[in-house]
Amino acid sequence: VEGGSEPASGVLCSTPFSHPEGPPSRRLLNAFLSDSENPKVLSSPSPRDFSSVEAPKVLALSEWGLPNKVVENYKKNGVASMFEWQAECLMLPGVLSGGNLVYSAPTSAGKTLVAELLALKCVLELRKKAIFALPFVSIAQEKCAYFQKLFESVGVRVGSFVGNQSPAGGLVAVDIAICTIEKANSLVNRLLEESQLECLGLVVVDEFHMIGDPHRGYLLELLLTKVLFSCSQGAPLLKGEEEQAETMKAAPIQLVGMSTTLPNLDTLARWLGAQLFCTDFRPVPLTEMVKIGPTLYDTKLQKVRDLDTTKSLPGDEDDILLLCGETVAQGHSVLIFCPTKNWCEKLAQAIARVSFLDAIDRPGLADVCEQLKRTHVGLDPALGATIPHGVAFHHAGLTMEEREIVEFAFRQSLIKILAATSTLSSGVNLPARLVMVRTPFFNRSLLDVLMYRQMVGRAGRKGIDSLGESILVCKPSERSKVVALLESAPKPVKSCLGRREEA
Repeated sequence: VEGGSEPASGVLCSTPFSHPEGPPSRRLLNAFLSDSENPKVLSSPSPRDFSSVEAPKVLALSEWGLPNKVVENYKKNGVASMFEWQAECLMLPGVLSGGNLVYSAPTSAGKTLVAELLALKCVLELRKKAIFALPFVSIAQEKCAYFQKLFESVGVRVGSFVGNQSPAGGLVAVDIAICTIEKANSLVNRLLEESQLECLGLVVVDEFHMIGDPHRGYLLELLLTKVLFSCSQGAPLLKGEEEQAETMKAAPIQLVGMSTTLPNLDTLARWLGAQLFCTDFRPVPLTEMVKIGPTLYDTKLQKVRDLDTTKSLPGDEDDILLLCGETVAQGHSVLIFCPTKNWCEKLAQAIARVSFLDAIDRPGLADVCEQLKRTHVGLDPALGATIPHGVAFHHAGLTMEEREIVEFAFRQSLIKILAATSTLSSGVNLPARLVMVRTPFFNRSLLDVLMYRQMVGRAGRKGIDSLGESILVCKPSERSKVVALLESAPKPVKSCLGRREEA
């Protein structure tokens, strides 16, 4: 706490953690999940009902004992206070004392803020390091740059560990390590080999549902199992609630998992011996629609309205330009998710060629192009052709510097229409009034329901829009597939290591 000031009462000090299910187990996640021969699906945890509880009195970040410079940096990013759910989540018994936490919230609800404050507390108060595990390289790089802007002014060193890249000096040189899943597992392995695990105080897993991913989930499961096992060494597996609370207090490493809603998130929480918090709060209401032919339907496939196809532009077979024009004419922005980088670029170029956007800031867009020219790679020809028309694209083929410039221009409403790949759906917060999902098929397969939810969750800009709208664009022949997507629920997470053992 800056200047040695006292923490806000009841905020930075909390009661000892206790959990009725017992302490962290030495078993793998598979021991907590369904038996392969007799699967048992646990009911989904109920969201907190704020109407039945008293709202936390302290929501302003300035009241949480944070360094003044950090509070100022958050304000520069438009965050001066918490949502009620964020404060309630942090004030769960034991969380601010190092107890493990699993929580879920919709996209754009502000999940990361909870983990950010726990990381800052870990570094500044406990003088220990924090590791953030994220699913993609581009997201890890962007998150690292964001954390540096927030925390480096108070001496918190942040570095990214992705691919073959890592800060000079490795983990020793940083306080917060932003990693891909593979790098996070590698760092924990190194700490174990060198008997240095005690320098670690926090491990945060973003997109916690990735633990069930058939290709990479086993790494997350191994990482968390090793930490759980190491924390339990020297402490008996106690059954008494009071004794178990003391065991959890002594655990040196806090584990935090954040995710969208899963049917068996409570199982994952029990596995980690963690408090569980779920909310369906969205800062801006969302209206989901499906476009089949020239008609918009709701998620029950009840007709909403017909498009005025007399205003369709030549070559606009799926009415993408028509829908973009309607939204932009009302002073709003559009985010379009496409399956591939090439599709993003081609769509942006097609929209730019039509040049139907009249209300654009041409001097501002010219300045965006100048900023891109000054990057070490220069102005990408495709971006140079689209940005002057208020249109751009965003994918992992751009450098981090290019992406940051494009993102800032989109947030400032200089760029009105942005075509992006799916990685943006789970990356930095970049909302728009209208989100269009260009096709229900990505990588030649029907969209995963969690990925779809993340995409449409980007609709609606807090403080700007009164609502958000999403449109899933599909062909009449794809109707049955779309119905299956809209009616499907996320599947329960299964242990990847358990599945490998069965194989």
